[in-house]
Amino acid sequence: VTEFIHEKLKRQVEALPLAPFAGRLLKLLTENGKHEVLLDEILRQADRLLLENVPAIQKRIAQNLPLPDWPGVTDLKETIAEYIADRLIAEVQIVLQRAGSDRNHPLRRKFTARVEQLVTDLKESPEYLAKGEALKRDLLSNPALRTYAGTVWTEVRCWIEDQTRHPQSGLQVRLADFLKNLAGSASVREAAIAGGWNQWMCGVVAEQLERHRARAAEMIEAEVISWDGSKLADTLEAEVGADLQFIRINGTLIGGIVGLVIHALARLLP
Repeated sequence: VTEFIHEKLKRQVEALPLAPFAGRLLKLLTENGKHEVLLDEILRQADRLLLENVPAIQKRIAQNLPLPDWPGVTDLKETIAEYIADRLIAEVQIVLQRAGSDRNHPLRRKFTARVEQLVTDLKESPEYLAKGEALKRDLLSNPALRTYAGTVWTEVRCWIEDQTRHPQSGLQVRLADFLKNLAGSASVREAAIAGGWNQWMCGVVAEQLERHRARAAEMIEAEVISWDGSKLADTLEAEVGADLQFIRINGTLIGGIVGLVIHALARLLP
């Protein structure tokens, strides 16, 4: 089943044009200004990151100031760096705040234009199409895909085992239909999958027979004891068939021959 799931996944991924699909998905996500919500969150996070990294920005500016590290100059460098960092951060915050409140801000228009261009490139650009196919090949060759298929089957199997413990779940009927469909599908007619399926079924049957051997013997014994002569004869007739007729004929012939021998000996011997 893991192999079956893995092959299905591979076929679906191979048939999927990744870049155009990403373009359609991105277009769907950005219709009616949905991307504005993403931009709002980016602006808020950018403002937060600026405030959290003020000391690092000041230190970086101080390191790049063209002043010597002389005594007394170091304090001056730190003062200048603090002033420059404060002014820089304040100006950036003003831009972020205006972009966040003004829906016609140039930053927003530029962001929207870039998103629209990306949608077009993903759907039409040969370069992006080639990148999508390369990414798809990497995905198909990645062992993680097979591992994922195994994980899917493990989770499904655990769920099935849990559901079969509840008679009212109705899973027994659906599971029987699933097994019938699986057994009749083209995939099971493939030699490798059919061999694995047969091996699994033989293992299940052998396990159940071994587990319930005593009960099976009791059931068979009780059933045979309940038969009368007519039932026993009919059952033997049905199960043995032509072999039983052969036994009857042989018995009749042998009995007749033995009777003739005994009769002859009785006449010949005084």
